[in-house]
Amino acid sequence: MKKTPLSRRTLLRGAGGVAIALPMLEAMESSADAATGGQKKFISFFSGCGVTGETFFPTGTEKSFTLPESVTALTKYKDKIIFFDGITNASGNDPEYGGHQGSHVGMISGSPFVFSADVADPDHYEKMRPTGTSLDQKIAQKLRSSSNKFASLQFGVMNRPSGNNFDIAASFTGEKGLLLPEPDPAAIFKMIFQDGAASAGDVATAELARQKRKSILDFIKSRYTALNARLGADDKARIDQHLTSIREIEQQLLASTSSNCMIPSRPTSGITPEKDLDGYAKLQFSLLAAALACDLTNVASLTWFGTRGGDFNYKNVIKDVAITGGHHGLSHNQADTPQITAINNYIAQNIAILMASLDTYKTSAGGSLLDSTLILWWNELGFSNATHQSSPAPFVLAGGNGGALKMGRFLNYNSQKQSNNNLLLSVYNAVTDSSDVTFGDPRYCTGVLPGFA
Repeated sequence: MKKTPLSRRTLLRGAGGVAIALPMLEAMESSADAATGGQKKFISFFSGCGVTGETFFPTGTEKSFTLPESVTALTKYKDKIIFFDGITNASGNDPEYGGHQGSHVGMISGSPFVFSADVADPDHYEKMRPTGTSLDQKIAQKLRSSSNKFASLQFGVMNRPSGNNFDIAASFTGEKGLLLPEPDPAAIFKMIFQDGAASAGDVATAELARQKRKSILDFIKSRYTALNARLGADDKARIDQHLTSIREIEQQLLASTSSNCMIPSRPTSGITPEKDLDGYAKLQFSLLAAALACDLTNVASLTWFGTRGGDFNYKNVIKDVAITGGHHGLSHNQADTPQITAINNYIAQNIAILMASLDTYKTSAGGSLLDSTLILWWNELGFSNATHQSSPAPFVLAGGNGGALKMGRFLNYNSQKQSNNNLLLSVYNAVTDSSDVTFGDPRYCTGVLPGFA
């Protein structure tokens, strides 16, 4: 009788939610794209108010390109980024041009907006809501494992509550379904680390965590015995070697005060972007990175001030260009292009800080959490200045995706425009190891991006 192949995602599961990934075995189906950087993670990073094309999109060829002023802060990680140009957002203009809100809907879901009768506002723009599911939530549906406490987490770097919840939502669960970000680091810590250390120096909690890791093999003994019956001699030897390596790592952990799952210090209440935007953003990034590293979730989204940028004034954090007003107000004046450029480069600087936070979590194979995480930076508008437009749609990919995606490239589709649906589909397939053929509204999706994988 022919045995059913084991999935390459097979885990040895035991009591208490303990699970151990297995090495590649002959009993598993072969896969040319087996991940090399650990469990893949995904982050959706949303910032608003558009870009100025002449200072945002690179110039040059796929492998030899120059970064303009809006993204020079990403130079350090240039080999871990994919830049795009020639991406359109057609669904953001369906059934009419949607401005900030309608373009916002289509950009990350690939589906048109709908006018919600549930919103009491005379401005029809304020009534716009999504009809489809956002990319991060589609990925979360596919990537969640039994070891994840959360299907996804929503973080926010924001200056005030919004009168319209849609302004700050970067995650959609379907028609009119919004997942709102949490802007308070203290509230996030309580939610995701309520059983964790109160400070980095909490020795008792750290010791408890180490003891739990010490006994991990004890939890899966019965499953190991059952699995052995399905394996040949060579696979049994591989499993034994794999479990021996895990035991050796556990012993090393017991002799160390460090851990790949580093619980941050408990944040103090009251920190705001007006008081210290740099410190506030870094705190949110550290909490996000820790949540991924501790396997609490595989998917997170972060809202950077939201649609219309929260109209935040960056004058206290940007020093090389005089900032004369709020972000949203500046985005309506073509003469303020230098200020919009400086703001976007400041956001790019924070993308680099987030990447550095992920990079602090090292793996035994010599890589890091950054190598297995893919970050999608997107904006609700493609063109700022005086006349907002949905296209060209600004997307930037950063990280590693487990080694399954070649980074350090500039993909220019201006000679043959590609929809953001095609880009969303390409990212979805890359992160989830899928081979889907459409994403969002199929009217705007013709397939994966040429040359993407």
